[in-house]
Amino acid sequence: MGMTHRNTYGNTKKPTWLMPLSIIIGLGLCFILDLSLSLGVAGGIPYLFVLVATYFYHNTKALKISAVSAIALVVLGIALSPKGDIPYWIVYANRLYSVLAIIVVTPLLVLIVDTKKRMEDSSNQLAQVINTVSAALIGVDKNGRVVLVNPSATELFGYSRLELMWQPIEILIPKEFRGVHSTHREGFLKTLTPRSMGEGRSLFGLRKDGSQFPLEIGLTPVPNHADIEVLATIVDLSTRVELEAEQRWLAAIVGFSGDAIFSKSLDGVIESWNKAAEQLYGYTAEEIIGQSVSLLIPSSEAMQMEDILRKIRKDEKLEHFTTKRCHKDGWILDISLSVSPIKNTTGQIVGAACIARDITAMKMTEATLRMLNRTLARSNEEQERFVSIAAHDLKEPLRNMRNLADMIRSDCKGLLPEQSVVDLQDIGNQATRMTNLVDELRRYAKIGSEEGGSTKVDCHEVIDEFCQHHALFMTEHHAKVEVQGTLPKVFMLPEHVSAIFRNLIINGLKYNESQEKTVCITGRARFEMAEFTVTDNGIGIPDQSHEHIFTMFKRAHSGAKFSDGSGAGLAIVKKIVEQYAGTIDVKSSSNEGTMMRFTLPTEEQQA
Repeated sequence: MGMTHRNTYGNTKKPTWLMPLSIIIGLGLCFILDLSLSLGVAGGIPYLFVLVATYFYHNTKALKISAVSAIALVVLGIALSPKGDIPYWIVYANRLYSVLAIIVVTPLLVLIVDTKKRMEDSSNQLAQVINTVSAALIGVDKNGRVVLVNPSATELFGYSRLELMWQPIEILIPKEFRGVHSTHREGFLKTLTPRSMGEGRSLFGLRKDGSQFPLEIGLTPVPNHADIEVLATIVDLSTRVELEAEQRWLAAIVGFSGDAIFSKSLDGVIESWNKAAEQLYGYTAEEIIGQSVSLLIPSSEAMQMEDILRKIRKDEKLEHFTTKRCHKDGWILDISLSVSPIKNTTGQIVGAACIARDITAMKMTEATLRMLNRTLARSNEEQERFVSIAAHDLKEPLRNMRNLADMIRSDCKGLLPEQSVVDLQDIGNQATRMTNLVDELRRYAKIGSEEGGSTKVDCHEVIDEFCQHHALFMTEHHAKVEVQGTLPKVFMLPEHVSAIFRNLIINGLKYNESQEKTVCITGRARFEMAEFTVTDNGIGIPDQSHEHIFTMFKRAHSGAKFSDGSGAGLAIVKKIVEQYAGTIDVKSSSNEGTMMRFTLPTEEQQA
């Protein structure tokens, strides 16, 4: 799975008893040979062959023991070997040369073994480093074949080590680039200078599954190596490319954002500045970057900077808080400011991002609205006061008119013509109707100025209370009110809920010629509003009257039969419904009944 490695000391493990046995046999044979020869013949020379044979076990200790044993046997051979005609000085010289040869050869063989062991250890360490390094490493020979590959490379390209070994490097390159790559590879092998591959160009790798990915390659020549000519270090740039694309995208958003966006260090030094910030504060990026953010803070908010930085260091966010800042020209801005920590790749907080929005115009609008609301409130108070006074002043002569007509009719009973009596009675009725109209007008004007707060109102209780108060009327006129299902509770003034259902139910029963007069009520909750319907089986409303039935004192039906209506009931209902941001509409035709559909809030309305 890792880099290729040639084991100098063999891949097969020999039995531990084989080495000492073969050494003993070798030394024994040499000694027997020495004894079979006359003194003076180079009997010590065969021991050198034993030492050379021992060398292939690559064991320095065995070499040293073999050398000592060989020297001992050479010396012992002087006494035990058969005596010949050779002078003793030649015999001793011969033995001395044999001992010297053993003494010289043995250290050389030990040195060679130690050197090769160190080279193998170094090679094994290099293999471990290459196999554990996170970067993908691929070694290529002079023919462009893969001769080294580490696990990171196999994981990156999706091949196993065996699938890559001795394959041309071009299998890892998209087909459209393979031809030019061969030319570039040959050119590099002529110079063998470390460099980045494809400088100034985008490089792509080809995985086993056929997918391509951006990469970066560093080329390093490997001189004096048996197999590896070039070592390529490969880095997958997919994540970096995605991050760079995301950074460009974010930079474009920040650059074209309508909000002022800038960043600052934990010391309050401004580090970035977008176009909207230039427009809001008046400073260009060149003027403000590197300056303290305190340049933007008026003296009245001087303590705010340290408070904000302290919260940022605690990894806290500040969202949409209203404050003041200084323009380059000196005037004060009302802004909505959001500040959040900026963290590096290790999660350490290194600064803060600030988003500011100019709310100066909004503040001015709010001030204007407050002034208009105060003016409107005064106007409403004056209107209510005027309506109360007018109602009182109008009702007094109407009451006198009605009383006077009654007195004349009573005092002149039997003296006046029958028509005059009817006219006097009509005068009294009209005075009463006019008094009722004044009362309705006063109620209409008071809508929206009532004291007290809204609360949850149970619509079932409101309808039950109406039915109890009008039980006699409903019995006499064969009328009934039906509630289908469970009605949602509404968040309103209780008297407003009563006024809505009272007016709609009375209209449904009053303008009704059926033998069994019925009003059906339904309701369902829809998000923060409840939708209700009040349907009757009455005479209906002509299509041409739909547009004006919610107008004050406008009536869909006239004539003596329905003369007691004021024309204010639906106008009052519409004003109450719209006060709570609701809607109301009608669905009806002549002689087909009427359905009023309206919405009311189930939760407290936001100002």
